[in-house]
Parts: sequence; C-alpha cells; structure tokens
Amino acid sequence: MKIAKKLLVTFMCVLVMISACTLFASAAKAVTKAQPKVKETTSSSVILTWEKVKNADGYRVFKQVDGKWKKLSDTKKVSYTAKDLIASSTYKFAVRHYTVKNGEKVLGKAYGTVTAKTKALSKARNFTASIGEDGIALKWDKLPGASGYRIYLKNAEGEWKALKTLSASKTSYTAELDSNFNKYTFGIKAYAKTAKGTVWASSYATCKTALSASGKAEIVSAVSAVDSITLTWNKVEGADGYRVYSYKNGEYSVIDRTYGGENTSCTVVGLNSGSAYTFAIKAFSKKDGKTAFALLGDKYTAYTAKANLDVYRAEMISEILGGNELYIEYSEQHPTYGKVDSVLALRMGKIYLKETVNGASTAYIYNTETGNVTVLDVNNKKYRTAAESEELHILLAALREIFTAEKMGEVKAEYKNGLICESFTEAKYGRYMEFYFTGEDTLSAIYTKYADGSESAITVSKLSDSADASLFDIPLDYTKA
Repeated sequence: MKIAKKLLVTFMCVLVMISACTLFASAAKAVTKAQPKVKETTSSSVILTWEKVKNADGYRVFKQVDGKWKKLSDTKKVSYTAKDLIASSTYKFAVRHYTVKNGEKVLGKAYGTVTAKTKALSKARNFTASIGEDGIALKWDKLPGASGYRIYLKNAEGEWKALKTLSASKTSYTAELDSNFNKYTFGIKAYAKTAKGTVWASSYATCKTALSASGKAEIVSAVSAVDSITLTWNKVEGADGYRVYSYKNGEYSVIDRTYGGENTSCTVVGLNSGSAYTFAIKAFSKKDGKTAFALLGDKYTAYTAKANLDVYRAEMISEILGGNELYIEYSEQHPTYGKVDSVLALRMGKIYLKETVNGASTAYIYNTETGNVTVLDVNNKKYRTAAESEELHILLAALREIFTAEKMGEVKAEYKNGLICESFTEAKYGRYMEFYFTGEDTLSAIYTKYADGSESAITVSKLSDSADASLFDIPLDYTKA
C-alpha cells in the first residue's frame, strides 16, 4: 500500500511538471511583434516573411527612403514581395502589425526591421537586330532592376564602341551607320544607378546582322510621260544592283530588279495618265552567295503627264508671255553676273525688266511692236537706247524670241519632281529653256542652258496677272546716247 501511494505521488509530480513546461512553452511562442526575414532576392525584388503576431488583424510593410519609413502595403498574409527595386542595391524594410477597432487600423507599437541587398544585373534578354526602313532595328526585353541600357558596336579591331545610352523605359533603338553592306556585331549592357554609384552588368548581350546598315539609294529625279515614269537615283558604292519598289496604301511592292551597280535608272511603264505614283529604291550586294540589302530609300512621288498636256502647256506659255498684263519677281544664278534679283512686267506691248546685281540696279523697257529697247541706268540717272537687245540681259533676248509660239521649237511637256515642266529650244539663239509650273497657271522657275554650255536658273517669288503702269514711264530727263 505504501508503495502504491509513493507511485501515485510520483506520477502527480511528473504530471504537474509536464503541465508547467507546456504552459511555459506556450508563453514563449506568443509573438508580440512581426520580425521580418529575407526569404529570397532577385535583381529587382525582395521576398519577406515573418511569424504571425497574436491577435493581429494584418500587417503594414515599410521601406526606408532617405532615412524615413515609406509605406509599401497592408497585407493579411505573413509574407510580402517588394518589387521595382534597383539591382545591386541595399534596402531596409520594417513590418508592423495592426488590429482593427471600430473600423480603423491601429498599429502596434513594436515592429521588426531587416536589411536586404538585391542581386546584380544579368544580361539583357532576347537582344536582336533586324533591318528596318530607317536603320538597323535593335530590340530587347525589359530587364528588371535596370536603370537603363547602353548600346555598343564592335569595330574592326574587335573593340566595343558606345553608340547610345538609353533609359530603363526603352527596349528598342535604331542604329544609323555610314558604311555599306557590312556585317555588324552589336552589344548591350544594362546598368543600375545605386546609392554608391552606377553598377554595370558583368557581361554584354550580343547579336549580329549580315544586313547592310546604310547605302541608301535615293531617287533624285523623275521624267514622266503619259503612261510611264523614268526614275533616276544616286549610285551606291559597293552595290551590285538595285530593287525598285512601288508604295501604295502603306505597303511596298517590288516592281523591278535592276542588276549591275552602274545602272541608276529605270522606266516604270503601264501607268495611268495624270496620276500620282510613289516609289522607293533599295540597293543590294551579293557576298558569299548571299544577298545583303541596304536601307530602303525615302519615298518619292511623281506624276504621269496628262494626255493633252503638251498642247495645253504650249498654249499656256504663249498666253502668259503674249498676254496684256504680267508681273514677276524672281532671283537668278547667272553664269556671268552671279546672283541677280529681277522684276519682269508686261503691259500693253511693253516689257519692263529691272535687274539688281551687287546692289546696282538697271531697268530696261522693251517695245514688242517696234523692237526698240530703252535702257534706264537708275543708279546714275543716265539713260540711253539700243536698237537691238543682244547687248542686254540674256533673258530679255530669249523672251523676245519666244513671244510667238511657232518660234519656240518643239515643245515637250512632262512632270519633274512633282512640277509641270514645259521645255523647248528657242529658235534664233538656240537656248534650251525649261518653264516649271506648280499649277495650271503658276510659274515657279525657269531653267536656261545657253549655246556655250553655261546655265542659269531662275526662282520665281511672285507672279500676278497685273502690272503697275508707272513701271513703263520713261523719265523726263531721258536722253539718247
């Protein structure tokens, strides 16, 4: 019996001790504040975890910015991922639990903190190069944690040359290079701006292209007929040929393949009269059995001639020059006089021409009925006459010859550079002339090529169908030479 009592007492003591230990352990596990730990980091994020706080309704996560705590988010979970961080940077976080009373969040007094460092930058991903309309188009995926990117080109010596530094928002760049039909190797490095300075990715992401980066063939002129347009473009060094494209409704279509790098023109046939057409040229070279294309040249719009353009334009020139009223202001680059600013007016059978060269002005009056010319030296107030106009400005002599349409010679009408061009050779002096019109009756320019091969070009700044009568008055102190 005594032995049984002793066993019972011993059992009770053990039971009391176990209960006490359990109560003590429970008290030790009662968490009163959230103590965050770093579970995982990337170059742009940090995953935080903590133990559940007794009676907490949720947790508020903070990040330290310039020495002050900035709220990131509230969560009911015991983990949080801080995103949009900069690579190779150190951050300090805090977690504070809260309870909800009367619909409001009341923060606990105690909170825990932890410091974490994001990982270094990796290579930019999916870095590619492809030929585009304006250059070599480089593209890559946005790299988390990067503050920006720097694009490089490897030169002939195998060294990297920086081309452009871009912000983190950019994921593409168009490289415009000068050399023709070369293979290029591009590189890209991401960088992060940290509190301790700029940190770069440890290695380049690279890509190559076998396409040409430049060597654009640009259309320089277009000569039009009723049903065709002849295009001329610049020669591209290193080109083995050219491809001619038409452009319509936002799409390019190949209409001709010109082989031989010396060929720089092409006639497009089967077109509608009086219509607009847009073209572009792309040069190419053949190397190692492969075709490398240069950039596509700029779009160029030309117009086919109207079916009745020749007859109409010839009549119009005759009407303008043989009319009763005309007034033109223009500037000219003359082979003898240099830059000449002029006023040409026609009224009731008389032509008034005033030229200004290096600040000195001289005016002429030509009577179309008598053929007589009055020369007015405006600057020095001296006046003389001349029976013939050969001594005068070359344009006056030319105008004298083309007042009658039949003296023009064969008239050719076409479109050049989007303008209506009427060309002919005047009979007496053999000068070749081109009149350019922006519309049905608006003269834009005059080009003249003389018998000796010299040239002059006139640009019209003002054109009207009326002339001031006072221009044709001969001064009272006029005297014959």
